[in-house]
Amino acid sequence: MKPNNLSRRDFLKLSAVTGTGALLAACAMPAAPAGEGGAAAPPAVTTTIDFWDFPYYSSALGEPGSWQWERANAFMEENPTIEVEVLPLTWEQGSKVTTALAAGSPPDVVGGGWIQLALSALEVGLALDLTDSLEEQLSSDMVEGMLEQCSIEGRVYMLPYWPVCQSGVVYLDGVEEAGAMDTAPQAPCYGWNIDQFNGWLEAVRGTRPDGSERYGLGIPSAHSTPAFHWVTLLYFRCFGAHFWTDETESCVDMASPEAIKCLAWMQELAANDLIPDPAGYTGDDNNALIDQGNVLMQVGNVVPGGARREGMELDTETLVVTDTENERKWRFIQYPHDDPHPAIAWGGANYSGLVPFKPEDPADTPGLLKFLHWMTNTESEEWLVKSAGMLPFRKSILEEVADDPLVVYTSECLMPNAWFDAKRSTETIVVRSIFEEHFQGAFSGMSAEQVMQEMTDDINTALESCA
Repeated sequence: MKPNNLSRRDFLKLSAVTGTGALLAACAMPAAPAGEGGAAAPPAVTTTIDFWDFPYYSSALGEPGSWQWERANAFMEENPTIEVEVLPLTWEQGSKVTTALAAGSPPDVVGGGWIQLALSALEVGLALDLTDSLEEQLSSDMVEGMLEQCSIEGRVYMLPYWPVCQSGVVYLDGVEEAGAMDTAPQAPCYGWNIDQFNGWLEAVRGTRPDGSERYGLGIPSAHSTPAFHWVTLLYFRCFGAHFWTDETESCVDMASPEAIKCLAWMQELAANDLIPDPAGYTGDDNNALIDQGNVLMQVGNVVPGGARREGMELDTETLVVTDTENERKWRFIQYPHDDPHPAIAWGGANYSGLVPFKPEDPADTPGLLKFLHWMTNTESEEWLVKSAGMLPFRKSILEEVADDPLVVYTSECLMPNAWFDAKRSTETIVVRSIFEEHFQGAFSGMSAEQVMQEMTDDINTALESCA
């Protein structure tokens, strides 16, 4: 509950600094009479910034958005005429942002955004060109190629925020239980081709001492939100499927030979009982089996942030992470892939940036620009990298963590082939929703060719851009 007698600024300050107890106490405190004690009135707020952010790294501080509130509060202390309203959004962010953009009323800035969102804003005249307002201390400190990832046709419309890379992990206790450590992926990149991966799935498949079944991998056909099917689509990329028909990404081609080959591979795994039957198998089912030790591979883990969580201990030589709370050992791995199409991780430099939109009142632009640079300053970047395990976009911070073994692993073994699939977020939502509809029926005897062709036809019919 937001206390009626507290401003948003005071609310953020209490929630970020003094904790829940003090906030509840503040709810019961009567408001002091105006001017009591002779205190000078605070400067009038002239600019209000709506900041919607994806609190992806909130696990490092607990409550979603707590770090954003802390940073916003510190910014407002230094800039008392600017009010920042923080709205933490998780997986509903994409649809909420695109709906607001379509209505012509987006927030002032979106965190955890992507360059394709800036492109959508540019097409409707709401993108904010940052090219001529970049502060030298930021532009000169960006790692090579980062500024280009934030640009459209040579103009900058996004600032880097927390570049992220996501891949998979293998729980080694189950591999040891199966006596199959010799089939696990090997250093330095812990990658494997499709044949090697199939061999590993066969080696770890079996009955556990408690009588339950053990699998190397689970492939859910449904998730709580279709957005999570990025983990499924990445397998298709590993087979060389690109989905979109051209650079403008107006239509999809889910029925390419590479995509059909991937689905046929999944169908064969299911037919040979090397994965739990995907029909009716959900993401929640998969997570439950992972927690129980019955599925040994988990995809979608943040690198290196997954090893930064409380209770995790990293062996810097072997890169094995020990989860002391759950008494499990695991290691980051690449997705299985065959050259020449190694899509071995997801994310990259053009994902998770700060995307601003033109303020309704141009007089608010200077305040917005000041806030953008505040959220990307060295202090913010240092915390995101060292505490939350995100990837550095500043050369100065990169130098400080250059010897971190997981930063080295990520930069050398994952980021060169990281993939992010969305051209426009609205189209991505359509694609993944229809993908799930057809994928759920892909393991009931229908051929891979028929599934992927019907999927392609339905997606292109639904896409407004595919006319």
